Order: sequence, then C-alpha cells, then structure tokens
Amino acid sequence: GRDWIIEYKAPDSIISVANRRNPTATLIAGVIFSALIGGLVLSLLMARTRSLAFAETRELQRAKDDLLSIASHQLRTPATGVKQYIGMLLEGYGGKVPAKQKKLLNEAYNSNERQLAIIDEILHVARIDTGRLVLQKERLKIRSLVDQILREQASAIRDKSQKILTSFPKRILYANGDPQYARMAIENIISNAIKYTPEKGTITIKLKRSGDFAAITVSDTGVGIDKKDLD
Repeated sequence: GRDWIIEYKAPDSIISVANRRNPTATLIAGVIFSALIGGLVLSLLMARTRSLAFAETRELQRAKDDLLSIASHQLRTPATGVKQYIGMLLEGYGGKVPAKQKKLLNEAYNSNERQLAIIDEILHVARIDTGRLVLQKERLKIRSLVDQILREQASAIRDKSQKILTSFPKRILYANGDPQYARMAIENIISNAIKYTPEKGTITIKLKRSGDFAAITVSDTGVGIDKKDLD
C-alpha cells in the first residue's frame, strides 16, 4: 500500500547540463521545422489549386464566349434573311399588300428588328468578355448622332404622344470615339427614356461642352429610379 519512488541523478561529470537539455531543444526545433515545412507544402498546394481553378474557369469562359459568338452569328443569318423578305413584301415585290396584312407585316418587321438588336447585344458582350472588342476612333458630330436616333425613334415617340425638348449649342460639337458604340450608348439611354415615360410625357435632351468633354443629358417624366437603386 506504499508508493516507492526511485530517482536517478547523474552528476555533471557523467552527463553535462547541455547534453541533458538536448532532447527538449531537439523536440522544439523539430516541431518548428515541421510546422514550417507543413506551411510551405500547404501554401504550394493552395497556390496550385488556385492556379488549376483559374485555368479551368478561363477555359470555361472561353468555351462559353465561343458558343455565344457562334450561336449569335448563326441566329443573325436567318433573322437577317427574314427581315429582307418582309421588307420586300412591304415594298410590294410580291404584289399589292392589303392594309390589314401590311399592319401585320410591319409588326413582324419590328419584332425582327428587336430580335436582331438582342443578337447584336449578345455579340458585343461576347466580344468584350473575350477582349476582342476593337474601337475605331473617329471625329464624331454628336448632334448628328442624336438627331439620327430621334428620327429612327420617331414612330415610338408618336405612338405615345410624347414631347421631345432639345437644347443644342449653336457651334458644332465634336468628340473622338467609335461611331457604332457611341451611337449604341446614346441610343440605349434615349430609347429607355421613351420606353419608361408614359403617354404625353416629356423627354429633354441637352448637349453641351464640359471642359474637354461633350456632355449629353437625357431627362424624362417617367417612372424614374428608386433612391435605393441609384448607386
């Protein structure tokens, strides 16, 4: 029922203090070294995983962009053909078109125009994502772009009995940019103003020089944007 303890003590003459401390120092150094090696291996594995994930994502993005581009081109070809045939019917190449049929053909023509516009937008997005969008800088007459857009949107404006107010400078205002994409940007803003402004509403378009830039302001009496969505 007793506990017996036997202690062995070696004098410094047999085992020095430094030698007695060696196991502890070795253990601490080993733990630190193992942790460093483990951290390095983990870091390399994580970097490798990120690299593989990035390469896979890039490959998927490229495949998606290629698919979008091919699909858009394939969709555009028959849609353009439909537009041409409808246009020929409206022009009377197939004989005189009764008023009722002409109305239906005009609806079909406008729907086809919207379809082509959507396809164009898909193509533009695909080009931007793949870095294949090339801008052609030219000297543009901004007012001419706005006037052209308003002429094309005239039927939509008439259908809603909307009022267009314009404020343009007397001197011709030039800007450097790509005519296609500059026009697209301005057209999107003006067409949205027409779309989201109720009947008999007012749309105001102002053009002015602001330092080294041309500033276009489009305001309307439409539904507006909720304050929480302004950012």
